[in-house]
Amino acid sequence: MQRARLAGDGPVPAQARQRGHRPLLVVTGELVAALQNPHEADHWFSGHLPGQEGWLHRDLALALADRADDFETVLPAALGLTTLSFTLDYSNDLDPFVELAFPQPLAEHSVLTQAQRTFLAALHHHRCCPFDEALCRYLLGI
Repeated sequence: MQRARLAGDGPVPAQARQRGHRPLLVVTGELVAALQNPHEADHWFSGHLPGQEGWLHRDLALALADRADDFETVLPAALGLTTLSFTLDYSNDLDPFVELAFPQPLAEHSVLTQAQRTFLAALHHHRCCPFDEALCRYLLGI
């Protein structure tokens, strides 16, 4: 059941059907909520699920990034992932969101949306920024 819900092809909760929610939107909302506290999501189950490699939050992040229509929708999840203190390789968790947030390479002339600026600031603050430090500071005005 849990795997079906992650894949987006499981049953839609009755409340969501009554409100006219599409299954994809329900799944996306649940994934965003789960990844706002990725450490907690990693401990939902006592062991790995079938087919799971690594931490559960990584699978959730990939599922969410694959379903995202826009970065603003998934920003709370991306911000949650920047806070993981036990992850030594942030690129495993954050790459899908970095690619979604910044589809074009960053440059000094880049104009950031508020969501991009917020995410870039979080990446910089948590020392997991995949971009040039000086460029990040310039774009953030710090």
